[in-house]
Amino acid sequence: MLTHHAIENPGRAAHYFSAQDDYYTKEEGGIWLGAGAQRLGLNGDVDTARFRTLLEGRLPDGRLIPMTFNVSMAAKRHGWDFTFSAPKSVSMQALIAGDHAVIEAHSKAVLAAVALMEKHVNARRKVSGRSHREQTGNLVAAAFQHELSRAKDPQLHTHVVVMNMTERGDGQWRALSNEELFRHTKLIGAAYRASLARELQLLGYEIRLTDKEGGFELAHINRAQIEAFSERSRMIEEALSNRGKTRGEASAL
Repeated sequence: MLTHHAIENPGRAAHYFSAQDDYYTKEEGGIWLGAGAQRLGLNGDVDTARFRTLLEGRLPDGRLIPMTFNVSMAAKRHGWDFTFSAPKSVSMQALIAGDHAVIEAHSKAVLAAVALMEKHVNARRKVSGRSHREQTGNLVAAAFQHELSRAKDPQLHTHVVVMNMTERGDGQWRALSNEELFRHTKLIGAAYRASLARELQLLGYEIRLTDKEGGFELAHINRAQIEAFSERSRMIEEALSNRGKTRGEASAL
């Protein structure tokens, strides 16, 4: 599953590193992703100071990029948290059964999805006084892999925090024109699921489809076993029920 939300307060970046918040931390921290990150010389582990500086729209050389400002919400878009969550049975196989190859399969699927995301990255550019969208093909992102849901259930998921910046063809760094990226979130989510399913099958696992959107679970783990480790899922379904909705009727994106 893929969900996303805007990051409007860069001060909350510290929560990705706080030892008191299991939802955002993991001992090895995060890693940099994206062609844009490489162009800025960002490789390997993410550090708190640089992460927060980038969320504030400041490049490593000190230049400040104008951020997108949503007047109706009175909030700047500093970045977006795209969260890729493995099916519950996959999390159970990885974290309870201890199959680290399954964790690696998840990581490969996330990388494949991010590569697809980069194909839909644009920035605004004026040509002869008119504004156009230019496909830039590069993101600056930080990925944080975690193993617990908010309800402390085993839940393998990765937060891919996309900074509100990209480099245009003229070498200028500008804020993202994100319409095209968000238009393809369902496709990106589907790419993650398809890649994960393929990697798991290469490991010898059988899968069973659970919906028409490509959702699946590992065939050898039954529904009762899944529900035994799905407190977070029950909380979501209860909240939707109170609003007169089901998972199928509520948007996952």
